[in-house]
Amino acid sequence: MTFKALAVASLTLLALGPAQARNSTLTLNDIGWLAGCWKAKPGENRVNNMEQWSKPFGNAMMGVGAELKAGQLTSWEHMKIESSKGSALKLVVRPHNKKEVEFSLTGTKAELLTFENEKNDFPQKITYRREKDGSLEIRIDGKVKSVHQAALFPMVRMPCE
Repeated sequence: MTFKALAVASLTLLALGPAQARNSTLTLNDIGWLAGCWKAKPGENRVNNMEQWSKPFGNAMMGVGAELKAGQLTSWEHMKIESSKGSALKLVVRPHNKKEVEFSLTGTKAELLTFENEKNDFPQKITYRREKDGSLEIRIDGKVKSVHQAALFPMVRMPCE
């Protein structure tokens, strides 16, 4: 292959790259692995928390999260991941006693879901990562008064009862 042909081929691939990324939008079926019940991974999580996600239902997956301290429910939230025709998935979170916050999906890998909202107070980023052993890692990140903060929540599946 000549240098000129190689250059043309390279430019063609570069031009296709962004178009292919736009066309690789994740669907709810791609992230269906998140459906089910999750609890704090014993011995690895400083917080006793749980999340439960529905299977894809129409254009959404519904979720609920809760946290216990000393056996008492201290916080909870309602969540949904929804799809709109022609746009990326979004995560909508409504913590108890707070207003609803919307996060946009910024990644294209089904096993690593990153949702972001730079205007939110904290967190500005929520990540769900499926581990090779089937467990889940939830990470929240952001800045509070210009100081970066992050928290990890290792989770394992539990029966939904």
